[in-house]
Amino acid sequence: MRRPARTLLAGLAGACLLLIGSPVQAEVYVAGQVGGGFPQDLRNVEGTGTIHGVKFDDLDLANTLVYGGKVGYFFDDPGWKWFGIEAEVFAGNPHVKQQQITAPGGGATVTALGNGAHVRTITTALNLILRYSYKSIQPYIGVGLAYVNAKVSDEGFSVSDDSPGLNLLAGLKGFLTNNLAVFGEVKYTYTSFQFEDAGVVGSGIKGIYSAPAVVAGVAWHFK
Repeated sequence: MRRPARTLLAGLAGACLLLIGSPVQAEVYVAGQVGGGFPQDLRNVEGTGTIHGVKFDDLDLANTLVYGGKVGYFFDDPGWKWFGIEAEVFAGNPHVKQQQITAPGGGATVTALGNGAHVRTITTALNLILRYSYKSIQPYIGVGLAYVNAKVSDEGFSVSDDSPGLNLLAGLKGFLTNNLAVFGEVKYTYTSFQFEDAGVVGSGIKGIYSAPAVVAGVAWHFK
């Protein structure tokens, strides 16, 4: 596993321990979320291994259901109630669509990717959250470090990659009771992947992945 990924995992583990051991004055919350992901084309696609340096067309990715959960807290100190820390996990299936691909020297890899492939992504992120509270309404924004696991598979191959990235979000939360809230949120995940043996042993691809998403969810705040 790459060093940045190990560092991020250590940070997430530390955050979870911090949340579990949070003092009474912290406002802890848990939430579930579901919505749609609208990934952009996998771009700047290049070959690796035996096809190192070969330029590919951008790969068209399918829209996907996105689902996951969150746990986090806001400080209850009057001067810090606007600031929180959140860990979240969400998954999706931005499949590679069947498409026409051109790449000189791409060979079997071009054929394999052109036939389309199943893709599964699992994103774990540690976010810093800023909120504004006005009665029962709370708009918020966040930025965080992401750790994205992606698996690409088809009848002829199955490859995966783990990559660090960036997670951005903005949302609006409304409280139905003192503890129960609903929210809507837009996300943006940015990372890069490198898949080895993608379609043929010894040949792979790498490219930039960026994926906006819109989700809605329910949260419970322990106040």
